[in-house]
Amino acid sequence: MTAQQIPPVSRPARAPSVHLTRPDGARLALYIDGPDTPDLVVVFAHGWQAAASIWERHADELMRRHPGIRVVRYDQRGHGASTPGSEEPSISLLADDLRAIVQDQAPDGLPVILVGHSMGGMAVLALAADHPQLFDDQVVAVVLAATTSGALDLAAPLNPVHRRLLGLTRHAMAALCLRAPRPAERVRDLVRPRPYPQPPIDIAARWYRALMTHDVTTRLEALRRVRVHLVVGEADRHIPPVHAVRLAAQIPGAVVHLVPRGGHRLPTQHPREVQAVLVRACTEALDRVTVRPGAPRRQSTESGQRAHQG
Repeated sequence: MTAQQIPPVSRPARAPSVHLTRPDGARLALYIDGPDTPDLVVVFAHGWQAAASIWERHADELMRRHPGIRVVRYDQRGHGASTPGSEEPSISLLADDLRAIVQDQAPDGLPVILVGHSMGGMAVLALAADHPQLFDDQVVAVVLAATTSGALDLAAPLNPVHRRLLGLTRHAMAALCLRAPRPAERVRDLVRPRPYPQPPIDIAARWYRALMTHDVTTRLEALRRVRVHLVVGEADRHIPPVHAVRLAAQIPGAVVHLVPRGGHRLPTQHPREVQAVLVRACTEALDRVTVRPGAPRRQSTESGQRAHQG
């Protein structure tokens, strides 16, 4: 099997390994595989209207290649098996969730690689902006696929007529279709069936607004201290390649991986190319970090949260 071949995954949907309860009541579904005392922890964050299952085959392949890795996939709040909580959606809120997961699943400073696609990548970027200390000695690498630090091209609001005709909960979908190049192709992308559950339209719309206001463009200094891989689809219409170019300019040393003819859903539509980058990032990280005996998993002490079985 070559570095770019990935064995198919054909298994029923699995139940979460644990739930992590956040201060506002959100219960985050975590799917955890690998040893209790890992050499490295890889945390996967999915994008808007997706679920942790998009990373399943990638997680399986990483563990096959590196048995000492623990992989943690999770459903973002309001997506998959995770509940939305009471806080207003924001990318900073997702960054706080990600920080809590790192604290819970990589205790005692275990080295971590963060992997994010689209909105998940935004959460990683917001984590670097809001909690830069994590990138001093724990987060050792970042893999970002089809994401942006802010200023999405679709941020312009619809005009009042469109708002009245379409209504608040339909505004998100309308914005995607009406404010972008190639609107017919956008519609086709939005209605194409996906192999994972999608959130209700009202929750999707609230998170869409959070995407549109996300901007950490001037606060990414922490990422200059770690290895950064940027995976970008040449034909991505949702977050065009210019966003990766801008990120690379902000993060000296970042490695850009262009996927020819690649669209936005890189983890599922171009898994081999994404997997090759993940394998490289993990191999580099394991070569750099000082491997030490892992500590037993412990529950996070962050106020208001708890991880429990079931």
